[in-house]
Amino acid sequence: MLDYATGIFASWVEHKNDPAQNINVYHIESEKLRASGVKIIGYGLIMMFAYFLNAVIFQDHVKVWGYTPPMSVFEIALLGCAVIEFWSNIENVKRAGFDIVGKFTNVVKNAWSVFRNIKGEKE
Repeated sequence: MLDYATGIFASWVEHKNDPAQNINVYHIESEKLRASGVKIIGYGLIMMFAYFLNAVIFQDHVKVWGYTPPMSVFEIALLGCAVIEFWSNIENVKRAGFDIVGKFTNVVKNAWSVFRNIKGEKE
């Protein structure tokens, strides 16, 4: 639901910031709703398949790369879907004018520059 809200908000901001576009735009379009419906169905299929794998093949928990806590295949599938949706929200917020990843990158670069200056290194 948050992805829908941020997507609608990003469309509104894009339309508001482009005055040269003098056409009537609806922020909720049937094409986008169809794509969202397909995405929901796809997530449902992924979760059903993961549940099947969890019940029939991998009845125990598995470790991914040896670093994560043991998780079921279903939990891994849910994690993948959640990561995709989280990234989609970040993209929508960037379209709306606030670049979270860019801001974070700038903070890290500035902190690294300060650290190098404290050590006495030249940039």
